Amino acid sequence: MDCSCEKTNDILFEADFADPVWCAVCKENLDLDEFPISNELKQMIGNWTKKYGHWLDWDKELLKIGAVRTEEEFNKEGRLLSIKLQHELPNFTICYKKSYLSSFYT
Repeated sequence: MDCSCEKTNDILFEADFADPVWCAVCKENLDLDEFPISNELKQMIGNWTKKYGHWLDWDKELLKIGAVRTEEEFNKEGRLLSIKLQHELPNFTICYKKSYLSSFYT
């Protein structure tokens, strides 16, 4: 959990094509495997992260049908995972940032 801040307790939980945990201070991407969380939660977060951007046709740079609804469901799942992450990491402050990816294509 080391970053440019040297050690942080403030975590930004945001989906991307990398691990979805970031230092909330310096914005450095952190390795999820370095956190003392259950394998079950790591797997749930990994599965969620793999869904990032599935509402976009990347080749055509267009939204797929139902993209906004799909992204909303993705964000709901992310919010629930951030609550579980906070439960397993009580000494950290977890801030969830939802995806606004579809808004760039409307």
